Amino acid sequence: MAEATINGKRVVLKDALRGRDGWRVVDLLRKFADEKQVATYDDNCELMSLVVESWEFDGDPADPASYEALDTFREFNPLGFEVGTHVNEMMQPKN
Repeated sequence: MAEATINGKRVVLKDALRGRDGWRVVDLLRKFADEKQVATYDDNCELMSLVVESWEFDGDPADPASYEALDTFREFNPLGFEVGTHVNEMMQPKN
C-alpha cells in the first residue's frame, strides 16, 4: 500500500482497484482528461473515495461526503494530487 502524509495525517492508498471500482476510476480519469467536460467537486470526491484505503482524518474515506470537512488547500487538493499520482503509477505497465 502507498502512504502519504497530508497536513500531518497519514493516508493509505489502495494498491489495487478491483472490478467496478477500477472501471469507475478509469471513467472518471477520462472525464478529467476530456476538454469538453468539466470534472466536478463531486467527481473528485468520488475518485478519492475509491482510491483511499484509510486515513487519520475524521469520517470514512470510502464515503465521498467525508471529503467535505477537508481544508481545500492543505488537505483536499494535496490529497487529490497524491491520488492522481498513485493512480497514474498503477496504470503503468510493470516489467
